[in-house]
Amino acid sequence: MIDCPPSLGLLTLNALSASELAIIPVELSNFAIIGMTKLFEVIEKVRERINPQLDAYRILITRTDKRQAVHKELSAYLLEKFKGNIFETQIRQNVKIIEAQMEKTDIFDLYYNR
Repeated sequence: MIDCPPSLGLLTLNALSASELAIIPVELSNFAIIGMTKLFEVIEKVRERINPQLDAYRILITRTDKRQAVHKELSAYLLEKFKGNIFETQIRQNVKIIEAQMEKTDIFDLYYNR
C-alpha cells in the first residue's frame, strides 16, 4: 500500500505507475467528488500509457456524518453510481482523531492505552 498526498503530483503518478489497484478516499463534498473525477482521468491515462496492470480503483468514503442530510444524499448517490467500485464500509467523522492529531499521537495511545 502506498499512501499519497491528496494531490496529482509526481509522487501520486509514480505510485499509480507501480500499482494494480487505487484506493481513493473521498469526503462527501462537491469539491472532493470533482477532484475524484479528475483522478479517474489520470488513472485511465496511467493505465493506457504506463501501467496496464493498474486494473481498477475503489472509492472509500471518509469523514462522513450520517446526521447530515447532505452526507446521506451524497453517500447514496456514490453507492449507486459506483456500485462494484466503492467500499460499503465508510469512515465516519470522529473528533477523537482531530484531538489525537493536536496531541501529535495516534487515537489508540491517546484514548485506549491509558
